[in-house]
Amino acid sequence: LSVMGRSSSDLPNNMRLIGRFPMIMKLLQGAQGIGVMLGHDRSSVESVVSTMLEMDKDLVLQEFIKEASGTDVRVLVVGGKVVAAMRRNAKKGEFRANVHRGGFGERISRLPKSYERLALASAKALGLEIAGVDLLESSVGPLLLEVNSSPGFEELEKATKINVAEKMIRQAMKQAHAGHRRLARAHAAALKRAGKAPKPKPRKAAAKKATAKKTAARKAPAKKRAPAKSRARAKKR
Repeated sequence: LSVMGRSSSDLPNNMRLIGRFPMIMKLLQGAQGIGVMLGHDRSSVESVVSTMLEMDKDLVLQEFIKEASGTDVRVLVVGGKVVAAMRRNAKKGEFRANVHRGGFGERISRLPKSYERLALASAKALGLEIAGVDLLESSVGPLLLEVNSSPGFEELEKATKINVAEKMIRQAMKQAHAGHRRLARAHAAALKRAGKAPKPKPRKAAAKKATAKKTAARKAPAKKRAPAKSRARAKKR
């Protein structure tokens, strides 16, 4: 469970929703585990949250999943498919599993279907073609931790030996080409509605005409060849 408040007045209700201590406090502006803190009691949470809000920082409270034991799962979704996954393990005495906080990643060769479904659904719900989905392993199954729209992939490549960068570039190029085609179709439709159909380019028109001519020639019935005797008589004449 994650909740976010815009003012100190939201805090009592947010803590009630989380329901138990310790709870995680996370800055939305943070990355790589920076700005993620653990509040062990009410006073520590109130102190941190009120300070962050006074600094005009957005902060989220999250339930602390004890059974996750300092591990989480990073799933990379590209174009509606899971292309790589790894388990991140925190260093001893640390609850954050981020590699930049001293953790390490290990490849997940076969991601359980329940994890795959949750990762794909999360990316789709946010309309993301490329997403780094972080999941927690709990006693009730996978839990969504967060979705990153601009995920880092260096450690993921190192752990999985998969060329993640290439897959992301290919998807970006695919999106760009699709967008160009949609724009061209929309432009042509607008011209047609305005009664200004676009003039075909000379080279394209010539190529189209040549292709049509070849197609017609192939479809035309072949001329029957006269028998050899008939051809011989024609020559004598």
